[in-house]
Amino acid sequence: MIKGWMKKACFLASACIGSYIGFTLGIALDKILSHFIKNKILRFILVVILKTLILLLIGN
Repeated sequence: MIKGWMKKACFLASACIGSYIGFTLGIALDKILSHFIKNKILRFILVVILKTLILLLIGN
């Protein structure tokens, strides 16, 4: 049986790993798109949309 503190630790670990994956994915997408799109605002919007789609596909 999993204790309460262990559930919290597992949740915290998965949240940290998930945010790290999202952070590095955002940086990688920005580096790739910076070669094609020079407008920073448009690039930011595309990074957010693409990162969301990729993370949703990985989650399912």
